[in-house]
Amino acid sequence: MTTNTATNQNFKTLLQLLGKASESQIKSVLAKREVVQPEAELSPEIIASLQQ
Repeated sequence: MTTNTATNQNFKTLLQLLGKASESQIKSVLAKREVVQPEAELSPEIIASLQQ
């Protein structure tokens, strides 16, 4: 079984391998995302805070 220390190290290694996305890459990906209706359980206040 993997320990928390090993899991954390694996995660850090993965982050290093993935690198960082540029602002333009992030905007491009976000522009392509599918717009869906919010879950019925979410209040208007929660939806508004998530959209900010």
